[in-house]
Amino acid sequence: MKRWVLKEKEGVKFFRINPSPNLNLVFTTRIGRIDPSPESGSGGVSESNYQSLNLSYDVDDNPKKVDENYARLKKVLGITKIFTLKQIHSNRVFYINRDNINEKLDGDGIFTDEKDLAIGVKVADCLPIYIFDNKFKVIGIAHAGWRSTLAQIGQNLVSTMIQKFSLKAFDLNFVLGPCIEQSCYEVGFELLSQFFNNMPGSERFFFQHNRKLYFDLKGLNRSLLRELGLNEITDLDYCTKCNSDLFYSVRRDSATGRNLGLIWRSTQPFISQKQDLRRAGSTQK
Repeated sequence: MKRWVLKEKEGVKFFRINPSPNLNLVFTTRIGRIDPSPESGSGGVSESNYQSLNLSYDVDDNPKKVDENYARLKKVLGITKIFTLKQIHSNRVFYINRDNINEKLDGDGIFTDEKDLAIGVKVADCLPIYIFDNKFKVIGIAHAGWRSTLAQIGQNLVSTMIQKFSLKAFDLNFVLGPCIEQSCYEVGFELLSQFFNNMPGSERFFFQHNRKLYFDLKGLNRSLLRELGLNEITDLDYCTKCNSDLFYSVRRDSATGRNLGLIWRSTQPFISQKQDLRRAGSTQK
């Protein structure tokens, strides 16, 4: 089975998995600097709460620093264009190609069949969902927080991809990135009511302990995708709240940066110049 691998290049650490030689799935860490000097040319340059490889313009980081972080990430990954949405915790999905790549769009799901076009979602506890077909010709990615999960972002991305490219659900595979784990994700009982009333059966992904309620965001999304008939390839099984050395977390830090989940089909196989740091198995937290 394919597994996520932690890589390092020019001070940037990121998780990578290649289901095929030309299909690339990446999840960035917040680690973007070995040399603490911004002039060193390695890693990221964000500071304070956003240190160091923040990849969101929608937080209070200096936009010029975010520009530089993107420039360095693209150099490390050997890509020229990364397309992201203005995320709004919705079920809105967009097909992206060279014709609309420069449009500013609001939503939480993207898919494409273009080569050498990386599409991504920004997360700091929410779940990135990667989707691709068995022939590695169609790719998609979704941003699934509790609101977009309730709005069925995963199902909408899948159904839109199926309709656009005349696919069947069993033609599609999914990979899950890291998110906040259930034991760290305390929620209110009103959230349970919303899911119970709008998504029958989802209440089994809520767990009560010591009069507190916890939500299994990843477990619910996994179940929904499996029910559609998709095949799960693997899971980057880390808790974003627990692993402050690797990930941003809104639940942990409130004002903070964003990690980036990326997927793209490359003309040439992606080869990192640095050795694998460690493999990310299903038991790591």
